[in-house]
Amino acid sequence: MLSRVPCTSFKVISQALDLIGSYADWISSHPEVLGLVLPLMLQGLREPELAQSATFSLKEVLQEGQAHLQPYVADILNASKEAIDKNNLKARDTWRLMSCLGYTLSVVPVDQTMVYLNVLLTPHIQQLQALSTCQPSSDLKAVLQLKINMLSWLFNSLSVHYEDDNATTTAPQSDEPRQQPVLLVMQQVLPVIRQVLHTWVIDPDVVENVCDMMKKAMRTLMDNFRPVVKDVAQLTADMYNSSPQPPMLDLAKQILVLFVADESVNDMAVDLFHSVCTKTISLFQLDVREYPDIIEAFMAFLAQIAKKCPKLLGHENCNILGLFQAGIIGLGMSESPTVKTSCQFLSELIHGYDNLPAAKAVITTHGLSLVERLMRAIGGESPRAVVDSMADVFWALNKWHLESMVKWMNAVVIQDGFPSAKATRAQKEQFARRVLKERVNKRRLKETVQEFTLLWRGLMGTEYAVQTTSIMEDLGAE
Repeated sequence: MLSRVPCTSFKVISQALDLIGSYADWISSHPEVLGLVLPLMLQGLREPELAQSATFSLKEVLQEGQAHLQPYVADILNASKEAIDKNNLKARDTWRLMSCLGYTLSVVPVDQTMVYLNVLLTPHIQQLQALSTCQPSSDLKAVLQLKINMLSWLFNSLSVHYEDDNATTTAPQSDEPRQQPVLLVMQQVLPVIRQVLHTWVIDPDVVENVCDMMKKAMRTLMDNFRPVVKDVAQLTADMYNSSPQPPMLDLAKQILVLFVADESVNDMAVDLFHSVCTKTISLFQLDVREYPDIIEAFMAFLAQIAKKCPKLLGHENCNILGLFQAGIIGLGMSESPTVKTSCQFLSELIHGYDNLPAAKAVITTHGLSLVERLMRAIGGESPRAVVDSMADVFWALNKWHLESMVKWMNAVVIQDGFPSAKATRAQKEQFARRVLKERVNKRRLKETVQEFTLLWRGLMGTEYAVQTTSIMEDLGAE
């Protein structure tokens, strides 16, 4: 049937390519079909009008049928290099084609892979190096992003660990650790990326592309990323100290979560965490409203560190008081995601009671300020959509600091007009009793918080409260 597709009708060929892509899973179970469909897909790479459909279908087929690619490797690699060298493809078509190369090279011996990649990538790496010395412009930025993302898509799909229960590749087997092509390329490009960032670090799009490239390399290599992790960590710290941006925090989080248990790079983890925290805490001394995206990302960063890498919070160099106070400031932000991530961090920090004596001491000494901030949020200073998250913090305090919680709640009860002018002494006493009683059933605690936030906002019994509560419940269920 494919032989009957009219070669002059790009529309028909495009539809045929889309159809092939949709059958990628079936083709992987019928590898004899690969030889019939690959020529059409590779032919499509030569025509810019067909490149989108060709790269989509090729990516799907190669990913699903990776175990059966060996007879077609040369054809795929040659056609792909020809298409990339012509420079006629759109950016996204080029990136998908790099992904196709990754899947294909995964079944090729590493020495052959590196020969191919050296020929293919050297001009692009040289161009990256040249761009790093140029004055930034929109045209140069587009080229820069194209090159960085080419590496990113390649790193995401090129893995020499591919295995299949029903088939084997011809890649050589050995008891020795296999070389990792992604690692070898990373070692080549890291100095160039550092030069690029020296000029482009203030551009959020370029920074995001670089961080995404690093994360994809790390996800592919996992423990094999170790030879470059110190360099990447130092680069991340330098970037963040120069121009703090959320993608850097996400990259730092991934580095720390993956390598914090590795004693051989323990100093690196401590230094990276300390550097990021010190820089961000300094931003809290300024007008935090100027950095809402960074504050949100930092709270998400801390929540994951508290959950998965608590020993970093217990290190002697950690400014645990500064982080605790940053969390309280985050609770007072107007952006709902920031408030929620701040609650997540504080909850995880409190739950680290047994393993974090420094955190225990800080919370015991400064817990009243946290409870007051929570009460103000419930009283109306924060969006209603986030008060459920306040219940999580109350629940953690009840579990680990109950004796202190009794004192703190009594202290806020006696404050007139707090947390809202509508809050009476009797209402606050009732709220305190119900909150302190709940140490097991978090759902009831959230219901209590929702009830009193309506009461203290003057919304109890209103049609608006009924409608918005229903909407928030639906969103929560999703």
